[in-house]
Amino acid sequence: MSAARTAGRFALATWAAGALASAPSATAHVVGGTPEVRTVADPAGELSRRDASGRRWVAWRVPGKSFDTVGCFRNWTRNRPVDCGCSLAEEQRSWGSSNDFPAESGELEIYARVESGKVTSLLLASESCPVALDGERLTVLEGVDPNRGVALLETVARTPHGGGLGEDLSQKALAAIAHHSTRAVPAATAAIARISRDANDPDQRSHALFWLSQTDDTSAAKMIREAIARDPDGEVREQGVFALSQLDDATDQLLAVLRESPDQRVKRQALFWLGQSDDPKALAAIEDVLLR
Repeated sequence: MSAARTAGRFALATWAAGALASAPSATAHVVGGTPEVRTVADPAGELSRRDASGRRWVAWRVPGKSFDTVGCFRNWTRNRPVDCGCSLAEEQRSWGSSNDFPAESGELEIYARVESGKVTSLLLASESCPVALDGERLTVLEGVDPNRGVALLETVARTPHGGGLGEDLSQKALAAIAHHSTRAVPAATAAIARISRDANDPDQRSHALFWLSQTDDTSAAKMIREAIARDPDGEVREQGVFALSQLDDATDQLLAVLRESPDQRVKRQALFWLGQSDDPKALAAIEDVLLR
């Protein structure tokens, strides 16, 4: 896979120690209806509850990794989003995060659509972003253990692409895990790291490496570099290099790969992403390689 294709592929995606003593309360910011409220520790148990309509949504609150606004950005002015509202009746393909809004509390709400005992869609929204029911049934879950919520999302992230749910759902689940505060919910990083190591699908391992780079875990770079050295698939190793390029210390991480990796394919990718940087250290490293 070319570096340009790598960048394009992940550009769309680019949209606290110990477990919590008590889970945050979930009071979903919904409009257009009144949700059912239940106290549940494990959201996975909700998958077996039947609903006469054939489908419903469940939502729970988690500690987020930042104070940026997360939601569905559909209206823009001068390349800036002007609202973040979502609808449960629509498939949301424009959700992401933005710092163009007032700082949030740091808590996020995860919405999961359940059909026939399976999660078939996911949505993530900040408290300030209204979520319209638009005729959909919603159960708000209070008292959810965020570690159990991560376990459910990991199961969804591992959904085979051929299972009728597709790659998009797997990526949304990874994104939802990556938006957790890993200081508050260390299980989040562990879940993504497991997928990057042992998922059978190379695409899932690739996506997991990217989403590791989007967490607030300081050990993410180490895990990504270990994957670059370990993974048998060349494209996954290339995606790992791209993931390193997304880190705050990208130049140092890419230079380390350039020095240490015996893989010429990986070295070429490191050079490419160093070339996209305006860091003087990166330019000096490229010049040194060319002179040699």
